[in-house]
Amino acid sequence: MSVRLAEIDAGLGASGPSACVRCGAGLERGRQIERLVREGNDVAIVAVRADVCPLCGEQLLNPGMVGLLLEARDTMRQGRAGWALGCVYDLRRH
Repeated sequence: MSVRLAEIDAGLGASGPSACVRCGAGLERGRQIERLVREGNDVAIVAVRADVCPLCGEQLLNPGMVGLLLEARDTMRQGRAGWALGCVYDLRRH
């Protein structure tokens, strides 16, 4: 778990809907998932917490997670992103 995610978790209690808003099934609470944040040609992988429906896959971000995604976007805009992990090639022009 990332340090930033642990800090946010420490200040939050359990809240939100108890059933999926799409299909009504019970939610798996507080799962760590990965979300992609795009800024121009750059993409960041950000670990966030969400309540996830095991039936339809609906993901409801926990409080504070949208702020974490916006923080990642702002970091990329300022050119202070983390380690580059690889390359992406655009082959659609062939």
